Amino acid sequence: MRALRSRRATMSVVWALAVMLGVPASHAEAAQRPAWAVREGALLTNFTAPSVAVSPGGEVVYVIGAVRHRGGASTLLVRARASATGDRLWSARYRGRQGLFHDAGWVTVGEAGTLYVLVEFRRDGGGRGVMVLSFDGSDGTRRWTRTVGGAADADAGGIALSPEGSRLYVAVTSGPAPEHVAVTALDASDGSPSWTGRYLGPDDRPDVMEGSIVAAADAVIVAVHGRYDFERTSFGWATTVAFDAATGDVMWDGVSGRGGWPAQYSEHALALSPDGGTVTTGGWSRSRPAAVAFDVATGARLWHRVFRGHGPGSLQSAAVSPDGTQVLLAGDAGRSRLVVVALDAATGAASWWNEMRDWKGYPWIGDAELAPDGSALYVPIPICGPAAAVEGFGCYLDYGLLRYRAATGRRALLGRYASPVGGSEWPADLAIAPAGLRVFVTGRSDVEGRFQRFPQALATVMFRESFPDRGARLPDGLSLIG
Repeated sequence: MRALRSRRATMSVVWALAVMLGVPASHAEAAQRPAWAVREGALLTNFTAPSVAVSPGGEVVYVIGAVRHRGGASTLLVRARASATGDRLWSARYRGRQGLFHDAGWVTVGEAGTLYVLVEFRRDGGGRGVMVLSFDGSDGTRRWTRTVGGAADADAGGIALSPEGSRLYVAVTSGPAPEHVAVTALDASDGSPSWTGRYLGPDDRPDVMEGSIVAAADAVIVAVHGRYDFERTSFGWATTVAFDAATGDVMWDGVSGRGGWPAQYSEHALALSPDGGTVTTGGWSRSRPAAVAFDVATGARLWHRVFRGHGPGSLQSAAVSPDGTQVLLAGDAGRSRLVVVALDAATGAASWWNEMRDWKGYPWIGDAELAPDGSALYVPIPICGPAAAVEGFGCYLDYGLLRYRAATGRRALLGRYASPVGGSEWPADLAIAPAGLRVFVTGRSDVEGRFQRFPQALATVMFRESFPDRGARLPDGLSLIG
């Protein structure tokens, strides 16, 4: 997807289109307000691509963002807050000497509470690079930094920890000589590299899907997309690629779509079974929402499900239940429909399909997460607020948090957040405390009532999980903005 630019890099265009098409709406029932909310940002700063993560015990929430200052300078900001109150525990900054940070938002936390942050930067002499930074989760001390992707231009794809936590795997798209997908294994304790595996694809121009990397005990799996010929055709291919966790060698790939039609197009939608034996990819096939499952050891396709009666659309987020029996995928089935579907992990058969009709605007959801006990899927979305139309383009947006019961698909609007200064809120990432009682959403917030204009603040909120189905019901026809 990096050939088309990353999902995060194109968000401003997506959001602008969404609001232009939006229609203000009101709610018959009020969803809960956040238990706490923190907005941060100075007069001349702008936060981009924020991300959120939770400590292993759930007591601390970490918020990461790239802070762009007026005049061009950029800083990586990492902040730790008490998950119960939002109080700041510590703050860490890093500017480095590599030039301007222009994308952050990939973060993972080890069992010991160590943070690993993946960022993109612009080199002093031009071009792009990728860097990994490790921070001590207890006080924010920077432990190590490592540049990956070599001297060529590189775009970040994602990071994943090995199951035992000793290795960190980083996926990038690097090139152009030739452009390829590279996965590098780093020692989690000091950042030293042990191997780099490369995948060129059928046309030597693959592109790693942003955020789409998972790690099993013996394999590292990434989702890759490409086109046969960018000059003459838009026909594409997509695949799920497995690298040997010990050597970096390519074990298998599941290229589909060689018949001349766009095939499995994965967008931030890889999910690994709890035992590490099966990987499920969500995306689209023949412009319809689709999902496919592979055996991790052999690459054998276990099932392939295309929802031909729905669409065009794509399943953009995936999760597997803790017992490994259910796969939940979220995405869109056309520009006005938000969908979540539950599949049998063994066969791909659908147990329920929840479709929200009349979803006004461009379809987009934040990163969906499954509750630790598998009882519910949480989906952050921008939702129309009650404010008057902004500049004739629709409505101001609030954070909206949807909850889907995994057993039944029952949908509720669990929470919403509107900035006290007006403007729109753009949810980007979500994390859930291990106990499942606190859900954190972070994203960008317009400053001083302005719409998508510099500067923008960083807004992080915490919603408490209510009692069963106490959240506001969200009927079909509610005006949502994606």
